[in-house]
Amino acid sequence: MAMENTGIFKENVNIFAVGGGSFTHEQTSDNSDSMLEDYLLTLSPPHPNIGYIGHASNDDPDRIGAFYTRFGEIAHPSHLPVTADATAAKAFVADLDILYVGGGSTLKMLSHWRETGIASVLMVAGQHGMILSGVSAGAICWFDQLLLSTPENDYILSAGLGLIAGSACPHYSNEPSRQIAYDTQIKAGNLPSGIAIDDGVGVHITNGVVAKIVRASNGNAYFVKARPSFEDSSAHEKIKGTNGRGTICDVALLKAGDELVSDTHSKGC
Repeated sequence: MAMENTGIFKENVNIFAVGGGSFTHEQTSDNSDSMLEDYLLTLSPPHPNIGYIGHASNDDPDRIGAFYTRFGEIAHPSHLPVTADATAAKAFVADLDILYVGGGSTLKMLSHWRETGIASVLMVAGQHGMILSGVSAGAICWFDQLLLSTPENDYILSAGLGLIAGSACPHYSNEPSRQIAYDTQIKAGNLPSGIAIDDGVGVHITNGVVAKIVRASNGNAYFVKARPSFEDSSAHEKIKGTNGRGTICDVALLKAGDELVSDTHSKGC
């Protein structure tokens, strides 16, 4: 099923986006989130070179330590410190098979990347085969347009890197205020249609198509779009609707094979 959207994906981009949780956060009693990283590792050869960027959390040492603990015996881990510039970033990604970006402040992270030139380095590397992955901020930063939380518990709109069409939202069902804000902005036409991902869920997107959805919890992933209230929705697996001003916000379960592309170019980095 092709999904309506406002951007166009960049070819050869391979992304694994996790809505929340994963190794950087407190694990469930059964350690079920580990299946998310287990799946990520299947996307590359055995014992891959995997790099971590924790700039969204200002290089939280606990999260960096958790990264080395999780991958130290099954891969070749390294990390890019927040003090690095574009030159250091180029050297960092040169031999990486997988990049994992941690959560935190998406706005601060993207601002830092753009100011230092790291953003362009990562985009080029992603377009040349490096697997791009991450959780929360590290999951959504690759998309065209974003809804971001602020320290004042509000939400603002911001441009992402534009490697994947449309918008994206993490922690969707886990944070009701974020879910309401995301749906409202899409319905109002301020955000393009996009995907929303619950905690404990990873979405693998390759060349603009959903390849697989990995669920380590009871969560899910969704495609959220606005449509005129008079439009026939019989072709959609509609699980929630919000009426008003002649527009409905449709939230459909995301499925493998769904396309996240259109003929309209994204704004990019």
